[in-house]
Amino acid sequence: MVALITTSALIATGTIVGGSTAAAAPRQAKVDVGPTGTDVVQRAIPFDHPTSLGSAAKIASSMRNAIAVTFEAGGIQGQWATTGSISVKDFLAREASVYGAVPRATSIVVTDTAENLAKDENAQAPIATGKPAFVGQDATKVPAHSVAELQSNETSIKSKSKSKSSLASPNINNPSALNWAPEDAFINVTQDGSLIDFNETYQWYGAVNNGNDPRYTYSDFGLEFGLDAYTNNVNYQGGTRDFCNSGFKDQPFAKDYGWSYTVQTVVPGGEDVESAPAGVKPYADYNDLGDSCNRNSIAIGLEYPQQIPIADYGWSALIVDVLAPRGVDSSGLMGGSVQAVDNRFCIGNPSLALTDCMGVDQESYPSGNGNRLTLNTSHGWNGPNTCWYSADTGTTAPQLEEC
Repeated sequence: MVALITTSALIATGTIVGGSTAAAAPRQAKVDVGPTGTDVVQRAIPFDHPTSLGSAAKIASSMRNAIAVTFEAGGIQGQWATTGSISVKDFLAREASVYGAVPRATSIVVTDTAENLAKDENAQAPIATGKPAFVGQDATKVPAHSVAELQSNETSIKSKSKSKSSLASPNINNPSALNWAPEDAFINVTQDGSLIDFNETYQWYGAVNNGNDPRYTYSDFGLEFGLDAYTNNVNYQGGTRDFCNSGFKDQPFAKDYGWSYTVQTVVPGGEDVESAPAGVKPYADYNDLGDSCNRNSIAIGLEYPQQIPIADYGWSALIVDVLAPRGVDSSGLMGGSVQAVDNRFCIGNPSLALTDCMGVDQESYPSGNGNRLTLNTSHGWNGPNTCWYSADTGTTAPQLEEC
């Protein structure tokens, strides 16, 4: 059984700094199951200044339990997984080709028990690179298929939109159910050699157009954008992850670890779709102990979706691209959703990794509906190499599209 690490234990070991909100504490930080079967948490150790992704990868290779390198380049942010199926050279080539970017590495993510991280002096201070600050290149491009998907709706949406001169901040004092959620979701799940590519493009029409708006998300909630891969292997049916047979993270067609991902915030609505920086604070949601043994949830979260840029005519868009190692199954059932999760525990405990603190309070979304389906499993669609479009905030059936 996987034990949860209590808040008081995290304070005692020094993992939580300043326990002003945690002393009352029936709440518990989330944990994951590490490679040795022990309960582990994550910590991002920053560099003293930005460095190249290649240099960061070399430093990470000499560190105990390093699992990823975080990066940013203007409108893109993400992680390259040290334990994934794409080399740093190939990942850099992909970022340059797709986004026109040369990323700056900002930290190394390590995983261990809370007690070990508290005792590890190397996990407490910034990492010295020994080199000048790396400049890199901010993203200059948006993936071509995302541009096409966003512009496919441009004429119909723009006809309903107010002019740029009338664009103003929405009144978000009384958000209603589901108006935080993207109206449109374009999902492409494809296989590329040893990788499964989960590419997602989300669009909000904007409060000024009487549409949905990411700024409607309550201030103490973030959003998680997830796609699920299921297995029908008899060894993993029934039960949740604290009682699963070994190998459960490997069995579905996409593995539940070793993801490299890129999140891009963009401004659609003009002649071009442009990359735009935003303080959304993305994270890979590896902590999913409540999930069933037959499901791998490939989810990327944003602590602050309210920071997604608002474009001319009030629209917003987000692009999420996850490269997950291919699993044992050649195919499997899929599902997907966008979920609102509370971030209160993260705000009170800033030393915790977002994957370990988002959703700890398990509060229901105040206005009622905190879940927007992008694909119900009842449709029976299998992946990979399946693509679809989910419109109308998920209230109408999704449509299969050519990949």
